[in-house]
Amino acid sequence: ARVHLEEFEKGIILPHEFTLSKAKEDRLNLMKATNCNFSQIYALYMDSEHTTLATIDNESKDTPKLEFTDGEGVTHRLWIVTDENVIAKLCADFADRKLYIADGHHRYETALNYRNYCRENGLSKVGDPCDYQMIYLVDMEHPGLVVFPTHRLVRDLPDFNVEKVLDGCREYFDVTEMNGTDNM
Repeated sequence: ARVHLEEFEKGIILPHEFTLSKAKEDRLNLMKATNCNFSQIYALYMDSEHTTLATIDNESKDTPKLEFTDGEGVTHRLWIVTDENVIAKLCADFADRKLYIADGHHRYETALNYRNYCRENGLSKVGDPCDYQMIYLVDMEHPGLVVFPTHRLVRDLPDFNVEKVLDGCREYFDVTEMNGTDNM
């Protein structure tokens, strides 16, 4: 969906992690050079009654406008919705919903920075395309939603103490030290 950009302080679009300035700077330079977003943001919303999904399911009963299977074996289908009543219903569904960024914190903050850059430099006005971002929206209660862990390697931290980290983990988790993968 095309989603209006909102500052985090408004409490409409919510992050759950901090971002790194270097990554945002690189992405902002790319956006300035191309005037493009290259990747959607992934956000979750709550809809315990699944009203939005019911509307979408109803609109996707006919043959899709486009259908193909990619190299990974995933089939993609695209339906085009032009009925203004359906579009208004979907917009109304999201009028009071919060969006929780699941993936794309750097991209979202960069979109805000790009919008501000465009306005400050007279390149856009309120309501122009840079006020919006393409966001993939998923009902967080959908039974097909699967979240996988992300592991990151942390290195070269000054004064890093592995025992202090493990002790902190032990306060909330059961920690079992392993001497290899054979016993896992």
